[in-house]
Amino acid sequence: MRKFCLEGKKTEKKTLFQGETSDAKPRLRTVEEIKAEYRKAVDGSGAAAHARDNLVERGEKLERIGQQSEELQSGAESFALMAQELAKRTEKRKWWQFRW
Repeated sequence: MRKFCLEGKKTEKKTLFQGETSDAKPRLRTVEEIKAEYRKAVDGSGAAAHARDNLVERGEKLERIGQQSEELQSGAESFALMAQELAKRTEKRKWWQFRW
């Protein structure tokens, strides 16, 4: 029984790491790879500009959504007023008095 539990753990570990061991060996990187990594880290102003552009774009989208929701609200209010007006005009009429 004890042996079965250990085999299950080994299989589980193998499945988790997909054949890789936890002793990962470092690999040599090329000069281009290293420069590319440092370029990403050093170029913070580009990242800040990109974030600022995204923020402006998000603000524009929110403004458009706000305008659309105001228009929708206005349309809903006018529809409700027309429905109330129609209900007042037709509340005392019988069904056979309506012209289709």
